[in-house]
Amino acid sequence: ALPGRLVSAAPLGEKHDTLSVTVTGFQGRYDGRAVVSGEWVLQHNGHVVKQGFDLALPQNEDGYDALVRTLAIGWQQTAQQIANAAITTE
Repeated sequence: ALPGRLVSAAPLGEKHDTLSVTVTGFQGRYDGRAVVSGEWVLQHNGHVVKQGFDLALPQNEDGYDALVRTLAIGWQQTAQQIANAAITTE
């Protein structure tokens, strides 16, 4: 989702962006929803952007497999939101 970018766990030189993600919720809930929540911080060219995320997606089916699929969808949505925000900070 970030074309032209190299993502690395280690710094690649003097000038690099830093993205930190803190996940505070990643579980199923009693009402059949999957929760993905937390916040991310992007340091880019001396600027800091901080934003929270909080999704509660309905499961289409019962069971652990359905929960895992729904959590995966929620995480993909979150990752796309982060990528979109990172692109607009340029």
